[in-house]
Order: sequence, then C-alpha cells, then structure tokens
Amino acid sequence: MPIEAEAFSPWLCLAAPHLSSDDPNSAFPRAAPYAVLQLFIDRAHALPAADLNGLSDPYVTAQINDQDLQVRTTTQNGTLAPRWGEEFHIPVYRPESVLTLYVHDEDFGTENIVGFAGSLVGLSDDLLGCVDISLERLPLNTKLSGWFDLHSVTKATSYRTRVALSESGEAQTVGRIRLQLTLRVQQPQDELYALCLGPPSFGEPLQPLNFGELMTHVSSIARVLGRVGDFCGPLVTRAERFSSLVFGTAIFLVWRPHFILPLLIVKFCVVLLLSQPVPTEVSESAVSDPKLQQVFKAAEVGLAAQQYTEISMAQNQLGTCVSTLHDLQETWAKAVAHKRAVSFALGLVALALVHFREWQGFVLRTLLTIMLAFFLAQNSCVARVLRALYIYKYKDTSATACLGMGVTLEAINLRSDLKRSGTCVLTPGGAASLSNSSQVSSNVPEKVSMHVLEEETWTEPAWCQHCGGFLWGAWRQGWKCRDCAVVLCHACAAESDLDFCAKSQSKPS
Repeated sequence: MPIEAEAFSPWLCLAAPHLSSDDPNSAFPRAAPYAVLQLFIDRAHALPAADLNGLSDPYVTAQINDQDLQVRTTTQNGTLAPRWGEEFHIPVYRPESVLTLYVHDEDFGTENIVGFAGSLVGLSDDLLGCVDISLERLPLNTKLSGWFDLHSVTKATSYRTRVALSESGEAQTVGRIRLQLTLRVQQPQDELYALCLGPPSFGEPLQPLNFGELMTHVSSIARVLGRVGDFCGPLVTRAERFSSLVFGTAIFLVWRPHFILPLLIVKFCVVLLLSQPVPTEVSESAVSDPKLQQVFKAAEVGLAAQQYTEISMAQNQLGTCVSTLHDLQETWAKAVAHKRAVSFALGLVALALVHFREWQGFVLRTLLTIMLAFFLAQNSCVARVLRALYIYKYKDTSATACLGMGVTLEAINLRSDLKRSGTCVLTPGGAASLSNSSQVSSNVPEKVSMHVLEEETWTEPAWCQHCGGFLWGAWRQGWKCRDCAVVLCHACAAESDLDFCAKSQSKPS
C-alpha cells in the first residue's frame, strides 16, 4: 500500500535528529521520511535449485540498513524464473541507506518458526541469494529499471560483512533479479537536510562462525586471567601485611595527586626489573576431536540468522580481545628483554614529571579539553551540515555517472510492460554501480547489445539457462544466442524484456 504523504521537517534534521530516526525500536516518535522508495519486484531468472525436483519455490523479503521491512512477495512454486510483479512503498529517512533484497526458497517456514532442530534437518527456508542497493546513488524522482546480480550467502548477515565478502571475491553470482526503483521526494533540497542526520549505523564485518575458534578464544582468555590472578594474588597478600604503609601512601596521594603518575611509573619499573623472560606461547585449537568438530559444524548450520549473528559478534569481540592480549604479551616480552634500558628511560620520565609537577594538571586538562572538543565538533550541528554539503555535492556526480551507464527503453526498442516515459533501463555496469558488485569508474556510456537468437537443435538433453526447464522435442527444441551462446526455451525466447547479452557484460582484456 502506498504511504500517505507527510510533511517533512528539515529543521528536525538539524536541531533534533533523533526524531527522524529510522530505528523502529526508537523510544522517540518518528517524524516523516524525506523520501519514499517505490520498489517494483518484477521477476528473476537462473536461480539455484533448492528442492529435490531441481526447482525452487522463491519469494523475496527486504531489509533497509539491516532492519527488517514489512516486505514479502508471494511464493512462486516450482520455478527457477519466478514472476512476482509486486510493488512496495518503503519510507527512507537517511539518504545513505542501503536496501537489501533476499530471495528465499520456501519450505516449512523461517528458522525462527521451525526452530533449531528443524533447521538442522533442512526444514527451514533456504536463502538463495541477495542484493544490496545503495540508495544514495539513486537519482531523485527518476524511474530506474534493470537486472541486478544476486550473490550467494549462507545466512542473512550484516551489510558490512557482505561488502567484505564481495571485495574478497568470495561471493558468487547465483542468478539475476529485475527491479524498478523510484526514489520519490517532494522537494529536491529535502535530501540535503536529510543528509544532516548522518550515515546509518552498520555493524562491523563479522567473520564466519566457527565454534572451534570461539572455544580457542575462551581458553586463551581463561589462561591470561589465570596468570593475572597468580600475579595479583601475592601483591594483595603483601598489601595486607603492609596495610598501614598502603593507606598512608593513598592519603598522601589524595593531597599530592601530581605524584600519582611518577609513583606508578616507579612501581612499573620495579616489577619490570624483577620479571623473568616469558617463553612465547603458540595458540592451539581447543577443539581437536574430529567428532566434536563435526557437531560444531552442524550446530553452525542449524542456528537461526539472529542467533548466528549474535554468536558471530561475540566471536569477533573475543578475537579482538585475544589479539590485543597477544600484542600486550609481545610488548611485555620485548620490555623484559631490554628491561634495564626501558627502566632507565621510564625513570627519567618519572623525574621529569616530579620536576615539572606544577604543569601536570595544566597538560592533562589541555589534553582532555582537546579530546572533548574534537568529539563535540564531530557531533555538532555545524559539523553535520558541512558533512551534508560535501556528500550532496559528490552525490550529484555519482548519480550522473549512474545514469550515464543506462540506456533508454526507446534506444533498445523494448516492448516491456514496465515501459513508461522517463524510465531508464540500466545496463549491467549501471546496475552493478548501485550494488556491491563494482564501483562507478567512468561516465562513458557502456556498450550493450541484445541477444541474437537462432533456433537450434540438440542431439543430447538440454535445459533452458533462463528458467531451468527441459527442452522437449526432437527438432528445434529451443533457441541459442549467436554471441553469448545462452540456451533458451521457446517461452523464454519469446519474452520481449530479456536480460542483456552476456558478451556485452564481459570486461575487455
């Protein structure tokens, strides 16, 4: 259903950005969006087969900035080339938002419905592929239509995780989906005000979940905590024996705070001089049993997407902690190896702090003031406006480049149901510039061509590369492109809105 037009307030973006939040769980009342995205999900082809009969039952869901939307198409049963033809209206609060479309194969329900046991035995809906579309590159009030690559993913991971997979080349193309996108705004300048809200918040890229690695991180942290306890235990015992000296020193430091840093440095030098070299440890996997590793692999596959993401975040955070601890251990080992030189240098620093103790407070206050002023400038209204002006200027360039990679419907003489005046059909490079497939590199229009189909006869079994259907008959079972050699059945070859020829999509050597 179309969203009713509401008055967009540019002043809320400047003075109260929390009221224009796109977070559905926000405690504040949500203001009107600056734009509405008209999304028409037309069709797809060459989807992977997820069922035993060699077909799938695909449907589409959507997210914006990793937040679920009330978008779900109907299920098209038993096909690899589904036709949905459904339109949705999505409110957009931030111009730098990212729209994500997931294509699923319907089985017995989502992972949250069938549970862990159902996911473990393969009863949950399979994720066939997804595509991320950057809304900041969409021109305003312009209809864009094109075919977008679907990339393989095992779970509904975060946006930055998918970007990292795409940049590393691990994401594979698993079909294409045809979309029509129109970013509707009432006033073009509303985009500039909406940019003052800042970018949407995305989580950090997550590594693939590995329970064996997770257990190794936990074991490493447990060993470090054990060493810290062994080190601090004798210190606490000594402090209890000399409690009068400890509390007397504490009272002295309360009245003479400029001696705190020199005293800590001296204490560190004493501990350093008394320390012995520590052998470097090699981290080993905490899970060496092959059977246990198989159990962990099965558990990783059976987890629901939300649980998978939460445990992956914990694994990443523990991995960061372990990496930091290893760096500290290496630094401590180097300091112990050169403990005399390090203690001498730190002793000079302590003497300098004592000699210039009147300046300690001034230096600390100055550093704290600079840090707080930096954070204030980052989050101030002026900083947000300057950032918005810079991005708005760059956005005009990227939108022009995106349109430069498109060709009009009239130019390629398509007789599509999507044909409307002012509609721009994106070439493969233009569609890729809106997603994670590639970046806009040139404003030169891309050379594209349509399929040159010729009726063909096969003496061996053949299948349509568009819908996956078997080519029946003994004579002239289907069609074949003279340029890219794609094989099509009679029904798919009769379509007037086929994808572009694959020969024009290949990069020149």
